[in-house]
Amino acid sequence: MEWSERLYEIFGLRRGEFDGAMSAFQALIHPDDRTSVAAALADPARLDRLIDLEFRIVRPAGEVRWLRMSMESNPRALTGAVIDITENKETEDFVSRAIHDLREPTRTVASFAELLARNPAGGSEYVSFIQDGARQMRAIVDGLQALSATVAWRPERVDTATLIEDSSVVQGPLPEVWGDRASLQQLFSHLLSNARRFRRPSVPLRVEISAVKKESNIREFCIRDNGLGFDPAKASELFQPFHRLHSRDISGAGLGLALCRKIVHRHGGRIWAQGTPNQGASFRFTLPETG
Repeated sequence: MEWSERLYEIFGLRRGEFDGAMSAFQALIHPDDRTSVAAALADPARLDRLIDLEFRIVRPAGEVRWLRMSMESNPRALTGAVIDITENKETEDFVSRAIHDLREPTRTVASFAELLARNPAGGSEYVSFIQDGARQMRAIVDGLQALSATVAWRPERVDTATLIEDSSVVQGPLPEVWGDRASLQQLFSHLLSNARRFRRPSVPLRVEISAVKKESNIREFCIRDNGLGFDPAKASELFQPFHRLHSRDISGAGLGLALCRKIVHRHGGRIWAQGTPNQGASFRFTLPETG
């Protein structure tokens, strides 16, 4: 197989890191998609026809991307193109989940409004349910607005220690980074708010923030708490819009961590999480030290 420079970029590789063998190509495909891709490429019926496949790959750093491969086949060669459709897939998932999450409070408001119309005597109880549904809808709409908003980007030197507004947080020396102060303030505020919301009942909350230098221009931050934690197998879902790993009794629209991911990615960093049920969670992210 011969790749263009753009294809190396899509797979997150440098020229020379892919030897062109089909086995090496298969190794780059997400394990859940390898069988279907191999079957499509090996199918005798593919000759002299267009192959159009959608599948996932795993980049060297562990990032999963969606690709569409369109190829023409003849007995001697496969020729075609590959495009990255990750944003399209994320948008489809995002819209689907937004619709799903808005339906529940909409049904609640509609149902109790109808009951109130039929039985005005039950007013206070029905109104309470209607108000709860309206608050949930408002939280979702506000979260969607924050996630989709395009804010002014004013990069500067930011002392991250000045972004911590909670005096109960234990923090070591925190560095200056290069970024947009307003966005970074949102990032730290959301992560600290997340720790407070998912604390364990009857256990005093403890949050620690630290930072270490990873490369010449990269700082890695860690916000660790002793709260509810989460199943480590679900870690990859945390930053997806509307994914909620805990009971809906805990308020929120499931968009805060998606916004955190957006902010970190815009700064050229990455964010991930580790957790243990009922033992706490840690959120790590990288930010550039200089512009």
